[in-house]
Amino acid sequence: MHLRCTSGDISGPDKTILNSPFYVDRDRIEMHLFYLKKKIDANFRIPERARRMGVEHFAFVEESSQLDPVARARVGRYLDEHGIDILHTHDYKTDWWGWLLRRRRPHLKLMTTVHGWGVINTFRERVYYQLGKLPLYFFDCIVSVNREIIRSLRRIGVPASRMVFIPNAIDCQVFQRTTPPPGAGQAINIGYIGRLSLEKQVHVLIEAFGRLREHPALGRLLIAGEGNRLAELKSLVARLNLNNRVSFLGHVDARWFFEQVGIFVNPSLKEGLPNTLLESMAMEAVVIATPVGGIPEVLLDGQTGLRIRPGQVADLTSKLRWLLEHPQERLAMVRAARELITTRYSFRHRMQRMQQLYIELCTEVVNGERIGAIPAD
Repeated sequence: MHLRCTSGDISGPDKTILNSPFYVDRDRIEMHLFYLKKKIDANFRIPERARRMGVEHFAFVEESSQLDPVARARVGRYLDEHGIDILHTHDYKTDWWGWLLRRRRPHLKLMTTVHGWGVINTFRERVYYQLGKLPLYFFDCIVSVNREIIRSLRRIGVPASRMVFIPNAIDCQVFQRTTPPPGAGQAINIGYIGRLSLEKQVHVLIEAFGRLREHPALGRLLIAGEGNRLAELKSLVARLNLNNRVSFLGHVDARWFFEQVGIFVNPSLKEGLPNTLLESMAMEAVVIATPVGGIPEVLLDGQTGLRIRPGQVADLTSKLRWLLEHPQERLAMVRAARELITTRYSFRHRMQRMQQLYIELCTEVVNGERIGAIPAD
């Protein structure tokens, strides 16, 4: 059973979780999804998305505090009623809940996916960051979406034998363009899709776009997503007199979004391995991004996109101008990026590896042989 705590709009980890039940062998694995919802969250869209997708086993519970005993008891009853063998958590809160829930269920196997940690700005966030790592010592399996996370966990003594590197992935049949990417002589829309929070540094993109406003090949700036920096970003757009060139789209379908843009920019300070990066590359929108988290493993500078220094408006402006003025090189990059994603970041292949982990966690050892394990490729 996947256990996840989130709020507001659907993020990259949620896309992965919601798609997972459709890519496992249902004769061998029955997958359940369980979410924790904050009572004050009026924009919780996960249940609606799960219903539209046809997820068979889905539940959520409202929580009123970090360790809400009533909500935790509800999760525990669900585990018992459905005979859950593996609890797969996805964030520091559910990692702690997993550890607490297993105290009364010693048979329960614990797995977590570490999607990454945000930028630490306050003392409270630093405390959460440190406390969030403690339960990982007691997990049976830790999946990391990039190698940087594995290195950081090894430095604090988490056994390497319990960690597995499995990067994020997407369904490349779903994410493919229906129209050719923009070429020479066409206006190029620039886009960002994701959470509008401080560490995402969307203001850097807006400022760089403003410096290029007179460029003849420049189209519009499309910003999709929600977050606590939305009002501040709109104010910046107004101060730069860009209201007629910048659109804030809110929550939109990612496939539609990437059909509209020729260049996708991710100026973030901190990432795991963002799904939006993989989606943009599959949809043949050339990528400019900071080399943080798992991004350098996918974004080969000058081959599958361009890298920029975090927080540097001038650097981003220069890279945007270069792409606007070199259409042939731009098209070569998107073709190389699409090929990389289709060959190495297939969601089906990722779920084959996850299924192998699930079965091996529940494998019994009889006469020295592991019963039920899937042979490694």
